[in-house]
Amino acid sequence: MSLRLRSALVVAAAAGLSCAAQADSPAGRWAFKTDTVTENCLLKGEMRIWPEGAEDQFACSFIANQVCDSTPPLDIKVEQSCTATLTGSQLNIESAIVRTVSVSPEDQRPRVDALYAPDHFFVSINEAGDEMTGMFHSVSRAFVRFTRQLDLTS
Repeated sequence: MSLRLRSALVVAAAAGLSCAAQADSPAGRWAFKTDTVTENCLLKGEMRIWPEGAEDQFACSFIANQVCDSTPPLDIKVEQSCTATLTGSQLNIESAIVRTVSVSPEDQRPRVDALYAPDHFFVSINEAGDEMTGMFHSVSRAFVRFTRQLDLTS
């Protein structure tokens, strides 16, 4: 076996181990999007999750982008921190608002600051570790899908 082929096999095996370890953990970057949360709004964003303390404990942060097809259209971005507990393949994410990043139209900011509630999630990670699905819950509830994002920096 040539050195080049042997090196390629070692790299492929290491990548396979990395993917297997990744499937067991929600740690990483995730894009998420809900179904309609009210009659005309949906929630989307990107969440970072990292280990924090015990094996089943994680910390996370995200900016939720709530987009409403209303008159006028409403676009809200809220930075949140969160903690997550993994039980088997189920992840319970509890969030706290850090700050309102932006509101459009701006004259809706006082209303958003007064009424926006933290966004929580209860999801199950699939066997491959590349998708989580479940429920978004806050003032309303909706189905949510998380998709693992590739980390191009490692």
